[in-house]
Amino acid sequence: MEEHKYHLLSPEDVFNTVGGTKEHTEQWVTQQREKFGSNKLQEAQGRSLFVVIISNFLNAITAILGAVLVLACILEEWIEAVVVVLVILLNSSISIVQEYKSEQSMDAIRHLGGATLATVVREGRAQQIPLAEVVVGDTVELKQGDVVPADVRLTEISRLEIDEAILTGESVPVSKTTAALTPPEDKHQDIAVGDRTNMAFRQTSVSQGSGRGIVVFVGEGTEIGKIAARLASGGTNKKTALTLTMERLMYFLVFVGIVFGVFIFWAFQWNINDQALLYASATLVAILPEAAIVLITVTMAISVRRMAEANAIVRKMTALEQLGKVTDICSDKTGTLTEGKMRPARLVLSTPDGTPMHELTPEGPANSRKANWSKPLASLAGEETETLNAILRALALCSTTSMVQTSPGSDELEGYGSPTELALMEMAWKISYGLRETIGSLDDVRAPWEPRGTFDFDSKTKTMSRGWFSPRQGGSLCTVKGAPEAILPRCAGSPMDNGKLTSVMDDLASQGLRVLALAERKDIALEDPSADIANLERADVEKDLKFLGLCAVRDPPKQSSITAVAQCFEAGIVVRMLTGDHPATAEAIAKEIGIIPKGPPGSSLVITGPRLDAIVAMTGDGMNELPLIVARCSPESKVRMVEAL
Repeated sequence: MEEHKYHLLSPEDVFNTVGGTKEHTEQWVTQQREKFGSNKLQEAQGRSLFVVIISNFLNAITAILGAVLVLACILEEWIEAVVVVLVILLNSSISIVQEYKSEQSMDAIRHLGGATLATVVREGRAQQIPLAEVVVGDTVELKQGDVVPADVRLTEISRLEIDEAILTGESVPVSKTTAALTPPEDKHQDIAVGDRTNMAFRQTSVSQGSGRGIVVFVGEGTEIGKIAARLASGGTNKKTALTLTMERLMYFLVFVGIVFGVFIFWAFQWNINDQALLYASATLVAILPEAAIVLITVTMAISVRRMAEANAIVRKMTALEQLGKVTDICSDKTGTLTEGKMRPARLVLSTPDGTPMHELTPEGPANSRKANWSKPLASLAGEETETLNAILRALALCSTTSMVQTSPGSDELEGYGSPTELALMEMAWKISYGLRETIGSLDDVRAPWEPRGTFDFDSKTKTMSRGWFSPRQGGSLCTVKGAPEAILPRCAGSPMDNGKLTSVMDDLASQGLRVLALAERKDIALEDPSADIANLERADVEKDLKFLGLCAVRDPPKQSSITAVAQCFEAGIVVRMLTGDHPATAEAIAKEIGIIPKGPPGSSLVITGPRLDAIVAMTGDGMNELPLIVARCSPESKVRMVEAL
């Protein structure tokens, strides 16, 4: 069946292509399921206890020890027989216990948090059905907290943001759209999964807002289904080098034992009597290193426990040996090499015309109001202090996210909301703590102001604004934040044309930071102080703004990642980053961690997932030089990269 690129089609064309209908009869559902398949994923099945036991007893080493056991019993060498039995039982039981525990852990992970129901519109009303019964052409409703049941082409949205970290590795939720996307100039490439903003993908979760869309792929046709099917069918049961070496050693020692047996028979002048058989058999039994087999198994078991303490599950003990032969490590970025959480990174104070006054960096613990600033905030004066206070006010007021102290007087903070919003609110806490001698607490900053409506973040405007009124000051205020390219053109003083500001923004972006602009507008033209800004046109509210500055946040690398990457390179292991992030972000993090050298990267060091897929499709995995960084990388691209290695 031809795979349509639904993200390039309009909702109407998608509806017609998948055979959508307003009459969702049982007959239609059956036809759709027969045509497009069911919404079930192929899962890699774990091994049962019986299979684990059989695999640990039916092997060459156990067979040889079994033969030795038989000989010992025939010769009535009961001590030797007991030793061999203990070796077989100890060796196998240790492996069985460790591997079965790992299988149970893997099984628990497979069934962790999986959604079982989906909300679809059938027969003109919304109803919940089992996930497996969703078919192509169904209209699915999504709301905050839902897990997307299939790959969906979005048709209606309301502030919809979806966390796609499970698919792309990107920590920031993606703001969704409904319009058809523009195809890339290179016809051999497709738009990266992380850039398909009008699609919702199976097993991703709704972080904010709501939406509705048409199911276009189910089961193994979904993005997550493709990778599940590939992994389920890609397993191998090849013996490791250590296992092969041990088997060869055992065969060799058996051969040596037979040679010695022949020599003994020769010494007895080929008179094969009970005494000759006793000496020959005893030599064969004695020459086999039963203790070495147990020693290797015990060593492996200890290593498995150490790996478990490091939160790594080892399904087969023999797999540990392969760690010593690793030449390349392919790692995700978010949550693996980085903390997986957005943190405040930089603050740029600016004049209204866009001239940067100060670039401030907060250093200190995460989720804390304390920070060591690159310049003490209390040392700022005049216009700098006024601008900093305005930035603090904008950060504190232009947000619907709550972040509070874990207890009264505590420096630790906790909050709930989108990662970016939490990082911005943490920045506000750090600023207020640095200015506590002059402004008091963050609550004191909010206290004079009463809310007068909100324009939520919109993927088209790329801004968010909130209206406020202060009875104490007798005036109104609108605080605005959003993408610099959306905020700056709406500001008085033409900050967009300031070359110095543009240079600062480019520098921040090159470091992999997410940059937002902050602005405000005083004395909004409301009919009365109690009016809501939602009664006005958004364009009339978000204009003639006063530009305040820039706030940058990022997902910082783990300190342990920097050390681990350095150790890998010292050991001759190449570390490669496969991430759903944008190339600039991936490159900046890779340089900071040490995956690629600082400075301009080579053309082959950083490429995108669609580019990798196109090259592999043309060369059949025959790339001369594999990249160190693959950005905008889908799960399927990650598998292709591993297979190419």
